[in-house]
Amino acid sequence: MRLALALSLLFLAGAAQAQGVDASVIPDDAPEWETLADAIDESKTEQKILLLHGYAKWCNWCAKMDQDVYTNDEVQAYLDEHFEVTRLDIENR
Repeated sequence: MRLALALSLLFLAGAAQAQGVDASVIPDDAPEWETLADAIDESKTEQKILLLHGYAKWCNWCAKMDQDVYTNDEVQAYLDEHFEVTRLDIENR
């Protein structure tokens, strides 16, 4: 019984956290994302690893990555140097 209650609370907490989140909204200071085809071509040309950021509108962690990680200048400089980065809507692909 305790396990069922704990799992129910965990599920409800996750569902409540996802409400109101829209990871498809990109912050103004975020990098410009390339299309998947362009990123693949450039990763081959520049011999960089392709880093695919999959997101969904409801994904709280995806929105957090967009707001806090991809807008960080140090992170962006490292990614630009070593990776070809693009994002992909995993629900509408």
